[in-house]
Amino acid sequence: MRSLQSNVKFMLLAALIYLILIKEKAEARRVIRAASGSNTTGNYIIVVTDGVNHSRFMEIVDQVRNETLDSKIYEQVEGPFINIISARITEDAAHRLKVMDGIEFVEEETYAVKSVSWAIDRLDQTGPTLDNTYTPEGNGEGVDVYILDTGIKYSHNDFGGRAKYPGFDPVDTADGTNQNGLDCDGHGTHVASLAVGTNWGVAKGADVYSVRVLDCEGSAPWSVIVNGVNKAGSRIVSSNRSGVISMSLGGGYSHTLNSALISVMNKGVPVVAAAGNERDDACNYSPASTTGVITVGGSAKGDSLYYYTNGGTCVDVFAPGSQVTAADSSCNSCSVTYSGTSMATPIVSGSVAIHLQKNPALTPSQVRNKIIQDSLKNKLTYNNLKNSLRSGTANRLLHVKPKAETVTVTSTSTTTQEVTQIITSISHATVTQQVTRTTVSIVPTTVTSVSTSHVSITSTATVAVTAIVKTSVPVTVTVTPTPTPEEVCCSTLRNFETFEVRMMSGLSDIVNKGVETIIERSSTSSNSTCEVKAPIDGNTTTNGTKPQAVTKSCAEIITSLPGASSGRYYLQSKDSKMNGSAAVYCELEKEIKGNRGFMRIANVNMSDPNTDCPEGLLLRTDGNLRTCQRHQFHSGCSTTSFSSSGVEYSRVCGRIRGYQWASPNAFYDTTLYSSPKVEDDYVDGVVLTNQVNESRSHIWTFAAALDETDRNKAIVCQCSNVNVTLNDFKTPSFVGNDYFCETGSRHQFSYGVLYTEDPLWDGKGCGKVSTCCDKGEWFCKDVPKTSSDIELRLCGNEDRNNEDTPLDLIELYIQ
Repeated sequence: MRSLQSNVKFMLLAALIYLILIKEKAEARRVIRAASGSNTTGNYIIVVTDGVNHSRFMEIVDQVRNETLDSKIYEQVEGPFINIISARITEDAAHRLKVMDGIEFVEEETYAVKSVSWAIDRLDQTGPTLDNTYTPEGNGEGVDVYILDTGIKYSHNDFGGRAKYPGFDPVDTADGTNQNGLDCDGHGTHVASLAVGTNWGVAKGADVYSVRVLDCEGSAPWSVIVNGVNKAGSRIVSSNRSGVISMSLGGGYSHTLNSALISVMNKGVPVVAAAGNERDDACNYSPASTTGVITVGGSAKGDSLYYYTNGGTCVDVFAPGSQVTAADSSCNSCSVTYSGTSMATPIVSGSVAIHLQKNPALTPSQVRNKIIQDSLKNKLTYNNLKNSLRSGTANRLLHVKPKAETVTVTSTSTTTQEVTQIITSISHATVTQQVTRTTVSIVPTTVTSVSTSHVSITSTATVAVTAIVKTSVPVTVTVTPTPTPEEVCCSTLRNFETFEVRMMSGLSDIVNKGVETIIERSSTSSNSTCEVKAPIDGNTTTNGTKPQAVTKSCAEIITSLPGASSGRYYLQSKDSKMNGSAAVYCELEKEIKGNRGFMRIANVNMSDPNTDCPEGLLLRTDGNLRTCQRHQFHSGCSTTSFSSSGVEYSRVCGRIRGYQWASPNAFYDTTLYSSPKVEDDYVDGVVLTNQVNESRSHIWTFAAALDETDRNKAIVCQCSNVNVTLNDFKTPSFVGNDYFCETGSRHQFSYGVLYTEDPLWDGKGCGKVSTCCDKGEWFCKDVPKTSSDIELRLCGNEDRNNEDTPLDLIELYIQ
């Protein structure tokens, strides 16, 4: 009997594993819906599996045509990198097609539109002061730049005959027009001029090809863009020349386009794309989100950012994108000034052409690394960038290396002459950092050597001396480790948490009980530390798509399902990218300040060695203590944010634990920091804020004080029982009583000490500090209703080696 039970349990587990495999296969073949609010074409893109031959491809075309509403195939792209079909079909037809042999996935089609913005003067110098010269180390000769845009006015004087028609026009193919790549909007001509133009361009010797993928209104379906990518990529690969694809366009995220671009790059073709002009995260858009693409944000004069530029981790580099002048299509000598990341993109494409001219064998990843390595670091101010994006956006400004400078010294004397001043006065002379004294010795022979310290020259005539400077650029390499077998096992077990009820319906109640028993026994009998819960996501639709959630909060789940376990549930979302529903983690069992039913948005516990610091903060290790410190070394705040997934809330609760490093000052001297605003740096410690309407709103402040026996009684916590003699260190009015303040040092502080004995803001060890320390470790605050993300800023008004408050615990909940 016991053997029979064991066999039954084994069979049940095998059945579940089989169902998981079926589910994963179904997930791979999925219908991808357009983001909420996107302007769709009414068509779906059917992506054909890689390796399908022409005969089978044509069979699929016929099968798709049979499912269409109008018997038409709008776009049929059979290329070396990706094969697609665009047709007007119903969603039901899309689901029928997705399981057909030879089909990878189906995606609802939306439009790509042009990203609409002085510039090359800034590229070849290290400072923001312009000198009215541009002397790059190359001109891109022998390299082809393919502009995927609205076309090009080939006859414009700025191209000098280097603008060409590649023999295909994807918009002509789709619309039945006969433009042959000729610009009928103006955007493409301006973009091409910035890449290769004689007057306005970066790579003045490169050739440029017009791949018209946007119509005369500046838009087109993604399928037309993909056709352009296929055609341009094929032409570059089949030619004996180096080439780069430049895309000053963008739209909502498209898995189809991103897949096509990855295929093109895998064949050795670099791609440059605009980050977009939405003041948003570039990772939400295509082609900007594509892995390996050089994604370009826009900068402005004075090294600020173009106001509307997107940012985030997907942006590789910034280039001039505000008030940029280049060719206009209205006449052969006309120019016009535009702003946008569309303008910044071809500037980087021109730089790529110069790199390929110098070394045609560079791979796309090597080209991208060259652009990043050569860029100027930390030159840009981020005032125009949204706070939530600042910490995750790399501060890199495009730099095109200037050509080596030449110094001419004329003398009939045979004595040694110092020419340091001559060399250091040359425009672009970065040699001032390397050459402190250069000597030319003139004796009767020929030039014998050139160096950056002393140059020996033998001549009595005019002599050209080339000063060449080589610098060493540090490169940071991030390695993602291959998961261990235990981690793979854990990941598989965790999938049970989100395993839909529909996958369990055919196994009856005994299966559910058996699974729970099997999992429990498997967990206790192995060395795995994975915690496996029963699946509790009961609200998926029968066809497996994400449901339109009717539940607004985790608290409602407790009301409707009193015995429900903590886990992931679908809630209503206000975020347009969530398509109405968001899968979130509901903490249904933990009670916080007398309440239950919270949505968890942050759970950072650095005592777990597998936990990483949130993006924007930097890992610090002190023995076995792992904490997250400020990312930047100098004074200021490091920022990270935690997503609400668009779920509305009106209460925030949580706890944060940190440690005193050296000399934090709590709230700053108001004589120096008069009338601070919520977005200002006003405290040593942590600030939590969110967005209410158009303004940042204060949630809670966690202040770290210098010590409790302060020598001048000025910069202890404001609620200290110590008599504070100076009144300049005040709590800002917008903070009110919504703060904790504590010190970790039991006596006078010492520099270079991390006080680990008494963690900050845990409600313990308060000493003389009372009313703002002994409130307990949890805070709760009612806030105006919003669905905005919560921003955490870790601040210090001195360098990090003087003071900091590294964190080892961040838990945040909304309700």
